[in-house]
Amino acid sequence: MNGISIDNLREEHAGYLVLIDLLEEEQRLLAQGAVDELPSVSARKAMMVTKLDALAQARADWLPEDLAARDTLLAGNPELADAWVGLQETARRANELNQLNGKIIHLRLKNTRDALSVLQQATTDSPTYGPDGQPMGPGSGRPLGSA
Repeated sequence: MNGISIDNLREEHAGYLVLIDLLEEEQRLLAQGAVDELPSVSARKAMMVTKLDALAQARADWLPEDLAARDTLLAGNPELADAWVGLQETARRANELNQLNGKIIHLRLKNTRDALSVLQQATTDSPTYGPDGQPMGPGSGRPLGSA
């Protein structure tokens, strides 16, 4: 079981490293506004999360959920304990990046909504074009060129 369990933790750790790379790529694309490239990254992220879920399920088969039992198992095997600590640190980093990317997306969405609101208010307060599509002069409400 030890060899299998260590291999499982190492594979899961490697999966989180790939996920971190994808999250960093997503962050770079968000910063650049390269939204056309995001669906590809999102698809790869979804596949990696699915793989990580399967690995976590496999881990649940041999790693005790009970903390005391887990600590006893890990205390008896330093190599396994090191692999477990590495996995936890890497998973925590992936979670932090994911949270940060979510905040970036939320901020960009808020900025877009605010800009739309300003533009919609500006067109309501002083329309550049009338309902018939003809240009309107400022404040007169009459089409340009008619006096």
